[in-house]
Amino acid sequence: MKKWVSHLIDGVMGFFIVGLFGLQITMMISEKNNYGVPSLFGYSFMQVLTDSMAKPNGQTTDTTYEDLTDSDGKAITVTKLGPLSLDQYTGIIIEKADPSSIKVGEVITFYSDVLEAPVTHRVIEIKKDTDNTYVFYTFGDNPESLTCSTWVNNKIACSYPANKDTVKEKYLIGRVLWHNDAFGSLMGVVQSSWFVPVAVLLPITVIATMSAIDLVKQAKAETKAENDAVAAELAASGVDLKDEKAVVAAEEKARYKYELTEEIKAEADKEKEKIAKAMAKEKAREMKKIRKEMKKKTPDDDKINTDHDKP
Repeated sequence: MKKWVSHLIDGVMGFFIVGLFGLQITMMISEKNNYGVPSLFGYSFMQVLTDSMAKPNGQTTDTTYEDLTDSDGKAITVTKLGPLSLDQYTGIIIEKADPSSIKVGEVITFYSDVLEAPVTHRVIEIKKDTDNTYVFYTFGDNPESLTCSTWVNNKIACSYPANKDTVKEKYLIGRVLWHNDAFGSLMGVVQSSWFVPVAVLLPITVIATMSAIDLVKQAKAETKAENDAVAAELAASGVDLKDEKAVVAAEEKARYKYELTEEIKAEADKEKEKIAKAMAKEKAREMKKIRKEMKKKTPDDDKINTDHDKP
């Protein structure tokens, strides 16, 4: 039972390591075509690193942007879709989305060619470029963010459209579907430089330790079995235990006999295994032959045999 459990744990650990390596390779490959953001089955997972989408200090989270002026100077109102705010260090799940499916008010993640990094902001306007591709104008929910570069009355203050982001269609990474602070803490750990080495080395260490314990136990069991066999052989031989030379000689003989017996058993087991494999191959050949013969048998043959059986 213990041996079965040990094999099960080894298998699970091995599967975990292979799966982790597979995921790592898949995400590394996806980074090249996704502006450095790893993707898995069309979804990306990130941690928000700034307060640009956080709720402004001392304010409630509104569901709309009112009294905004668009890039053409017209007054507009934008209804927020998706997250109403994103606190710094929260975790987000991003869905790869077709540019035509993006709506005003949604939160998107895009690559900023100015910052040369991914940015997550809300879509305020959507327009078409001269080549008929989409252009998204975005803005962070927090006008008092530390990322703002504009100062008004000795205070940091961003405004739209003065501080808007112009996002070309090709820079779109995806739409933010979900966010959670605890998930953000997890992402902070997962994205740490030490996580992958530890996640790989820990299971390997566990497997190596359990294998070493099994080897020690097996060696002890084999030594005990040999000592028990030698003791039984000495008792059966009737040797005088006070005669040291006779005892040593009898022990050597008993150990040689035990080792020879074990070698014979091992050879017999190998031969049995060899025979079993040969029988399995022969069975597979016979089954293949039978299936081939059955395929050759036509429906007309069945009709002839049926007619022949009629009185």
